Amino acid sequence: MPRTLFMQNLQPRFPSEWRLVKYEDNSDEPDRVLVKVRQRGVSRLKEAPQGFYTTQFVLELVTPETDVTKAEDSLDVALFELLDILDTINPTLWQSTEKVFDALLKRLAYDVTVNLVTNKDGQTP
Repeated sequence: MPRTLFMQNLQPRFPSEWRLVKYEDNSDEPDRVLVKVRQRGVSRLKEAPQGFYTTQFVLELVTPETDVTKAEDSLDVALFELLDILDTINPTLWQSTEKVFDALLKRLAYDVTVNLVTNKDGQTP
Protein backbone atom coordinates (compact mmCIF):
# COMPACT_ATOMS: atom_id res chain seq x y z
CA MET A 1 0.00 0.00 0.00
CA PRO A 2 1.26 3.52 -0.74
CA ARG A 3 1.09 4.67 2.91
CA THR A 4 3.13 1.68 4.08
CA LEU A 5 5.77 2.26 1.39
CA PHE A 6 5.96 5.95 2.20
CA MET A 7 6.28 5.32 5.95
CA GLN A 8 8.98 2.65 5.39
CA ASN A 9 11.04 5.18 3.44
CA LEU A 10 10.38 8.08 5.77
CA GLN A 11 10.80 6.58 9.25
CA PRO A 12 14.49 5.57 9.10
CA ARG A 13 15.50 9.06 7.93
CA PHE A 14 13.77 10.89 10.76
CA PRO A 15 15.80 12.37 13.61
CA SER A 16 15.37 10.22 16.72
CA GLU A 17 14.03 13.20 18.67
CA TRP A 18 11.13 13.68 16.22
CA ARG A 19 7.87 11.77 16.32
CA LEU A 20 6.25 10.46 13.13
CA VAL A 21 2.53 9.66 13.38
CA LYS A 22 1.10 7.43 10.67
CA TYR A 23 -2.42 8.87 10.87
CA GLU A 24 -3.86 12.36 11.24
CA ASP A 25 -6.22 11.83 14.17
CA ASN A 26 -3.56 12.12 16.84
CA SER A 27 -4.42 14.85 19.34
CA ASP A 28 -1.62 14.21 21.86
CA GLU A 29 0.13 17.32 23.06
CA PRO A 30 3.45 17.33 21.23
CA ASP A 31 6.50 17.16 23.48
CA ARG A 32 8.85 17.27 20.48
CA VAL A 33 8.65 17.92 16.74
CA LEU A 34 5.66 16.00 15.45
CA VAL A 35 4.85 15.04 11.85
CA LYS A 36 1.34 13.74 11.16
CA VAL A 37 0.72 11.92 7.87
CA ARG A 38 -2.60 12.46 6.10
CA GLN A 39 -3.49 10.67 2.90
CA ARG A 40 -5.49 13.27 0.99
CA GLY A 41 -6.47 11.28 -2.09
CA VAL A 42 -5.55 9.18 -5.09
CA SER A 43 -5.64 10.24 -8.73
CA ARG A 44 -4.87 8.71 -12.10
CA LEU A 45 -1.61 9.86 -13.64
CA LYS A 46 -1.79 9.95 -17.45
CA GLU A 47 2.00 9.73 -17.87
CA ALA A 48 2.37 6.67 -15.62
CA PRO A 49 2.02 3.07 -16.78
CA GLN A 50 -1.43 1.52 -16.46
CA GLY A 51 -2.21 0.54 -12.89
CA PHE A 52 -0.10 3.31 -11.37
CA TYR A 53 -1.60 6.19 -9.45
CA THR A 54 -0.59 9.35 -7.67
CA THR A 55 -1.32 9.23 -3.96
CA GLN A 56 -1.27 12.63 -2.36
CA PHE A 57 -0.16 12.95 1.25
CA VAL A 58 0.03 15.98 3.47
CA LEU A 59 2.64 15.97 6.20
CA GLU A 60 1.71 18.31 9.02
CA LEU A 61 4.78 19.53 10.85
CA VAL A 62 4.13 20.77 14.40
CA THR A 63 6.53 21.82 17.14
CA PRO A 64 5.82 21.75 20.88
CA GLU A 65 6.18 25.53 21.09
CA THR A 66 3.04 27.44 22.08
CA ASP A 67 4.67 30.88 22.02
CA VAL A 68 4.25 32.23 18.48
CA THR A 69 7.76 33.67 18.18
CA LYS A 70 9.40 30.47 19.41
CA ALA A 71 7.08 28.40 17.21
CA GLU A 72 8.03 30.42 14.12
CA ASP A 73 11.75 29.94 14.77
CA SER A 74 11.35 26.25 15.55
CA LEU A 75 9.17 25.64 12.50
CA ASP A 76 11.64 27.41 10.21
CA VAL A 77 14.42 25.05 11.24
CA ALA A 78 12.26 21.90 11.28
CA LEU A 79 10.65 22.64 7.90
CA PHE A 80 13.95 22.74 6.04
CA GLU A 81 15.13 19.65 7.86
CA LEU A 82 11.96 17.83 6.75
CA LEU A 83 12.38 19.03 3.15
CA ASP A 84 15.95 17.73 3.16
CA ILE A 85 14.69 14.36 4.37
CA LEU A 86 12.11 14.24 1.58
CA ASP A 87 14.76 15.22 -0.98
CA THR A 88 16.89 12.22 0.05
CA ILE A 89 13.97 9.95 -0.82
CA ASN A 90 13.18 11.69 -4.12
CA PRO A 91 13.84 15.36 -5.00
CA THR A 92 10.49 15.60 -6.81
CA LEU A 93 8.48 14.07 -3.97
CA TRP A 94 7.29 17.24 -2.24
CA GLN A 95 5.34 19.85 -4.14
CA SER A 96 4.66 22.77 -1.82
CA THR A 97 4.42 23.93 1.76
CA GLU A 98 1.85 26.10 3.51
CA LYS A 99 1.85 27.56 6.99
CA VAL A 100 -1.35 26.59 8.82
CA PHE A 101 -2.86 26.60 12.29
CA ASP A 102 -3.60 23.21 13.82
CA ALA A 103 -6.91 23.92 15.55
CA LEU A 104 -6.84 20.64 17.47
CA LEU A 105 -3.38 21.22 18.94
CA LYS A 106 -3.74 25.01 18.92
CA ARG A 107 -0.31 25.51 17.36
CA LEU A 108 1.26 26.91 14.23
CA ALA A 109 2.23 24.21 11.77
CA TYR A 110 3.35 23.61 8.21
CA ASP A 111 1.57 21.37 5.72
CA VAL A 112 3.91 19.79 3.17
CA THR A 113 2.20 18.33 0.10
CA VAL A 114 3.76 15.11 -1.20
CA ASN A 115 2.80 13.14 -4.33
CA LEU A 116 3.85 9.49 -4.49
CA VAL A 117 3.42 7.46 -7.70
CA THR A 118 2.79 3.76 -7.00
CA ASN A 119 0.55 0.87 -7.92
CA LYS A 120 -1.98 -0.55 -5.46
CA ASP A 121 0.73 -2.72 -3.88
CA GLY A 122 2.99 0.26 -3.22
CA GLN A 123 5.50 -0.46 -5.99
CA THR A 124 6.94 2.51 -7.87
CA PRO A 125 7.27 2.57 -11.69
